[in-house]
Amino acid sequence: MKSKLTKKKQIFLTVLFLAAVAVWIWRYLTINSFYQEHTTKTIAYYSMGEVVPFGSDFLALHESAEDCYIQVENFEIVDFTEYTQNHKISLDSRQVEIPDKLVLVHITLQNDGIDDQDINLANFALFGIDSNPPMDYDLLCQINPILSGGIWEITLSQNGEYQITLPYMLFKQYYKNSTWNNLDNYTFYLQCTSIPTVKCIRIGN
Repeated sequence: MKSKLTKKKQIFLTVLFLAAVAVWIWRYLTINSFYQEHTTKTIAYYSMGEVVPFGSDFLALHESAEDCYIQVENFEIVDFTEYTQNHKISLDSRQVEIPDKLVLVHITLQNDGIDDQDINLANFALFGIDSNPPMDYDLLCQINPILSGGIWEITLSQNGEYQITLPYMLFKQYYKNSTWNNLDNYTFYLQCTSIPTVKCIRIGN
């Protein structure tokens, strides 16, 4: 009886060991695949004023704009309260937190293709070396009259061109005092595409 229990215990331990090995192999392959995917991704950098083609790269999964271009004309960092008051922007229906400052990125989108092209502005991400300011979607629609009904997507017609302002929120609590007090010298990047090439436009110093 004792030998039977010992044999069952050995079988159980063997199965447990093999299961652990299988899990370890799965985790190794998964992590290795993730690492390879992200370390082999190509990143291309551009400057403000450059006309950047989207080309065959995707803005997001299944979202492309092959015959379209983006150009960052300029940018500005403004106090949120002062900006909204000066432009008489109502905050009555605001659904997101009020930031301390805004990064306003002024861009031009152009379509040289023969077909209309839909571009979701939410795909354009802003980031810095230690920050990732979120887009102010409420303000995006308020300061861009072309975006009606709270829709973040525009349609570029053949040879169409639009000037758009992308607002990103800055919260003082997420920055060191030394950084916050010198935001004019801080470098941001506007990410335009993500797959397979990450195209980023340098904004600021």
